[in-house]
Amino acid sequence: MIPPIRASRSIVVLPGSPVHAFRFWSDPKLKNLWAGCHPDWSEREVRHDFRIGGHDFSRLADPSGVEHEVDIAYLDIAAPDRVVYSYAMRVAGKPLSASLVTLLFRPHNRGSLMRYDEHLLMLDGSDGAAIREIGTGHGFDRLEAVMAEHLATTS
Repeated sequence: MIPPIRASRSIVVLPGSPVHAFRFWSDPKLKNLWAGCHPDWSEREVRHDFRIGGHDFSRLADPSGVEHEVDIAYLDIAAPDRVVYSYAMRVAGKPLSASLVTLLFRPHNRGSLMRYDEHLLMLDGSDGAAIREIGTGHGFDRLEAVMAEHLATTS
């Protein structure tokens, strides 16, 4: 059986300009404020290299010690409008999923519209795509909250 490719799209209204929103993806310190989805997991290895051809990589261990890896490869970056990247996830050394993502940032009223398009292939044969979409939504909720807090404290 060929696993299905699942396409999802999210459009999120974010506080601040597209330049501000873009920084929360490009600056490792700002990205770390919202992107980590499991505060009880321990970092084993984390690298950031936000540039075309660069990679972000993280290896985290869940509370039971199982390692989870995310390897992001940046394919195109046009600040502050666009980021295109692919990423692969592994759990306990086994492939879990592979994705292609496009991020677009546009001005919207006093903030920004962020459009997130992901094409996801679950490599382990599971139907984890729905869970992934929920997790991505929670991440975007954290992004919005962290951006609003950052704007309030720097204004």
